[in-house]
Amino acid sequence: MVGHELLVVIDIGNTNTVCGIFEGERLGHTRRFETKECSTSTACCELLQDFLSLTGHRPDDVHGVAITSVVPAVLAAFHDACRQCIRKEPFVVSADIDCGIYISYMTPLTLGADRIVNAAAAFAKYHRAVLVVDAGTATTFDYVSAQGRYEGGAIAPGIAMMRDGLSQGTAQLPSVTLEWNGTVLGKNTVESLQSGIVAGYICLVEGMITMFKNHIAQPLYVIATGGRSVFVAQHSRMLDSLEPDLTLEGLKFLFERNKKH
Repeated sequence: MVGHELLVVIDIGNTNTVCGIFEGERLGHTRRFETKECSTSTACCELLQDFLSLTGHRPDDVHGVAITSVVPAVLAAFHDACRQCIRKEPFVVSADIDCGIYISYMTPLTLGADRIVNAAAAFAKYHRAVLVVDAGTATTFDYVSAQGRYEGGAIAPGIAMMRDGLSQGTAQLPSVTLEWNGTVLGKNTVESLQSGIVAGYICLVEGMITMFKNHIAQPLYVIATGGRSVFVAQHSRMLDSLEPDLTLEGLKFLFERNKKH
């Protein structure tokens, strides 16, 4: 048996899914894999069992599972897998849970669960006006006021989507690696694409941050998370904090907050 209660957290994204294990308060292990690998409950069972085995744990060691998902079919597969393989009913994030903030959104049922998790985690951690930039398949911007009200945000393309849109939507432009030499003056087609995509994406992120700050007109703490957050932090000085594991931390916070009810 393990010394601490184990909580498995699962963040199901459009492109990648991230699993983590909290051993007490510590996020001990994480694993990232492609979401398309998780199309059936059998596949999800195998992934969960392999993950637990690699970290030296057994299904019986797990005391809870928390899931956020933006892919309904994969959520259903993981839901069944948790019941079958871990024998636990997972806690699933939705707009009607107690998330510690007030959701001031016209259509709360359409608000992505990942956005709820990020907003709740950021406010619980800092208790101030926060803007969470989640750089993934899409890039989301979510604002919580100093009073703990989720006021809304914005959704933009992710950097890979920008690149893929250019290569797939044109006859002669290739797909390029997401790197940049730091100059906007590309000297060939590849450099020109990298300049436009990378510099353009950073301009998008920084421009949106600036617009949020101008609109809100109060001090705003900016947090970056998501699979591309390290990339954004390497190219931007407008972030106050880089927290790649914010969503996993938020799942733990919401699980513990709601299990008390």
